[in-house]
Amino acid sequence: MVNFSLWKDAFLKPKETFQKEKANASLKEGVMNILAASVIISVLFSIVVLIFGASLIPQLGFLAGAGVVLIILAIFIFFVVIELIGTFINVGIIWIVAKLLGGTGSYDQQYYLTSLFTAPLLVLLVLMVIPLIGWLVMFVVSIYSLYLLYLVIKQVHGLSTGRAILSIFLIPIIALVLLFIVIGVVVMKQL
Repeated sequence: MVNFSLWKDAFLKPKETFQKEKANASLKEGVMNILAASVIISVLFSIVVLIFGASLIPQLGFLAGAGVVLIILAIFIFFVVIELIGTFINVGIIWIVAKLLGGTGSYDQQYYLTSLFTAPLLVLLVLMVIPLIGWLVMFVVSIYSLYLLYLVIKQVHGLSTGRAILSIFLIPIIALVLLFIVIGVVVMKQL
């Protein structure tokens, strides 16, 4: 069963919550957190679409003219299926990097603790429909979520500050370097 007070505690008192909940880590509970948050945000976005239309959510522009039912179905598929798959992959990549850097934690622990703060973040996505302010709030919350992820990595894997940060940013850094190399090669071929 989903414990909404844990979501709040993970967001507002993360160190204590992650330390306490590490022993309760369960992949099943983590999945339940992500599924519950995905259904909540799907319902909230569906209500927004019903009240204001799909034009309020620019990411749904490709569905213009598709009809409200199809748009709501797309919202549910996106948030429930894609978010669940995405969290498994994202947590998995960071878990592998953390293990390569000497981390000792389990995937289940990392997934569960990550789900505790990811769930309220998903629900907060509805703020994006508020012009300018919503995106600004989500930017600040996203930066805070990196801090929460850092705390999870430290708690689960017992890594140093540097290794915990590297666990989070190594793959994006490698991707950026590769992107710059590819752009450089393409530009050099154009000359």
